[in-house]
Amino acid sequence: MRNKVLPLVEQNSTSYIEINYNVHIFYYAWYRSFDYDGIWRHWNHEYLPNWKKNDKKIFPKGRHRPPADIGANYYPNIGCYSSTDPQ
Repeated sequence: MRNKVLPLVEQNSTSYIEINYNVHIFYYAWYRSFDYDGIWRHWNHEYLPNWKKNDKKIFPKGRHRPPADIGANYYPNIGCYSSTDPQ
C-alpha cells in the first residue's frame, strides 16, 4: 500500500506541509459491514459487563445492533465501514 500511496502524495505536493500533532486518525482493520460484506463484524460485539462489582447499575446485555447502536465510543465519520472495502 505504501508504494502505491507515496507517489500520489509526492506528485500532488507542491509545498511543504507542516505536521499537526493535534490531528489524529484511527482506523480499525478488522471491521466488516453488512452493506459491503453481508455481515456485521465487531460493530456488533457483545456489551461489556460492568467491571465494578459493587456498582449496582444495570448494563445492557446481548449485542450491539448496528448501524444505529455500535460497539464504539465514537461514531465514524464515514459510517460503519468495512475494513476490506478499498474505497
